[in-house]
Amino acid sequence: INIAGDKLDYPDFRHDLQTLVETAMQNRPEIRMLEDAVRSAKLQKKVAAVSNLPMIAAFAKKTWTSDDFDANQDSVTTVGVGARMNLFDGFKGYGEYQEASHHMVELQNQYEYLKKQIALQVQQSLTEVNEFYEQIKIREEARNKAIQQVKVVRQGYQYGMATVKDVNDSQVQKRWSDAHWMFKKLDYVKAIAKLNQVVGQEVYPFR
Repeated sequence: INIAGDKLDYPDFRHDLQTLVETAMQNRPEIRMLEDAVRSAKLQKKVAAVSNLPMIAAFAKKTWTSDDFDANQDSVTTVGVGARMNLFDGFKGYGEYQEASHHMVELQNQYEYLKKQIALQVQQSLTEVNEFYEQIKIREEARNKAIQQVKVVRQGYQYGMATVKDVNDSQVQKRWSDAHWMFKKLDYVKAIAKLNQVVGQEVYPFR
């Protein structure tokens, strides 16, 4: 049994939560699609608001006191502004404005909800990564102790201070420590892969 020289390296993964959340907001396609939808809804609301306004018309008229249009004669100039709105069109435009407003609010609520969900996913994934990292260190310490125990028992067996059963037991314990350490390292790798997926890019690239 090879009990030395087989230590596997793993990254000490320490990242700032807020930085990862901001990165996820930039990378996740669903949040970007909702951002575009909100911008589009705001534009539709503006268009509906403009179409709901009355039509304004300005006019000017100048008249002379006689038909020869003599510039020296007295003239009357009339200037005015008029507004016109078809009653049916007004109700229709207001309805479209209300619909556009409700649609925009609905999309904004969906956007805020998705932002919170993404932030929560990133937080949970990062917490899981850090927890598995701490567990790996515990398992590695237990494994190193098991390796040392095998060495001590073997030396004791050579001098008649340990039995064959002691040697076998120490080797079994070392195998269990190896297995627990490897499984925990696998959990750690899976947690990093999940975090990569949640953030939308390889925050720790595997090679």
